[in-house]
Amino acid sequence: MPHLLSTLGIHVNARARRAACVFHNGSNPTAFSWTDDGRWHCFHCGRGGDKFILVQEVRKCGFLDALRYLAAMAGVDWADLNTCEMRRRLAEAKRKAQRVKAASQKLLKLEQNLLLEACEELLSLHRLRRNGGARLAVLRRGTRPRFAGEEAVAWDALALVAEQELGVAAKYSLLAFGTEADRACFALQPGERDQMVDETLERGFVQGDTGAVMEISIG
Repeated sequence: MPHLLSTLGIHVNARARRAACVFHNGSNPTAFSWTDDGRWHCFHCGRGGDKFILVQEVRKCGFLDALRYLAAMAGVDWADLNTCEMRRRLAEAKRKAQRVKAASQKLLKLEQNLLLEACEELLSLHRLRRNGGARLAVLRRGTRPRFAGEEAVAWDALALVAEQELGVAAKYSLLAFGTEADRACFALQPGERDQMVDETLERGFVQGDTGAVMEISIG
């Protein structure tokens, strides 16, 4: 796989299995990753697939041209591949690759929508906490409360909002910084979300595919 990437003009770090993504012209040298079986993924722009899709997208060619390119790299005679049975199998592989690509794009869209929802929820809770804190500060300066026990109620409400905000922060961090597997699980299995958030809160951090750690906190 590193040899294929190099022939396609992708400068790789073979030890870390990372590279900058050529599709969005990124400068992050760890955004693009790959596996030994030819799967690849960019954690920034979300594009991914197998080696056939990679060749097609980098070289702007069709499936058969990508196959010829890979066959030539492997030293395989194209005539040995160009049979009726092989064409049938290739057509099925192409359809499968297209289904995988469509599913990957659908999953990415779902993850992005969930991330946006979490971001909007965080902003809303942050505003509530900020406004509640401002009201408490006014009360503690001696301002007359609007009703009996307002300060105690305000403290309870502030604590509740902060607890909710921390939970949403964990959800946001999972979707923004978690591993590809965790993001997919969160998006595709709604019944697992609460448990994943609880486990993340218990750990206090999210660890991504590159090993980077993001602590859970509220600003």
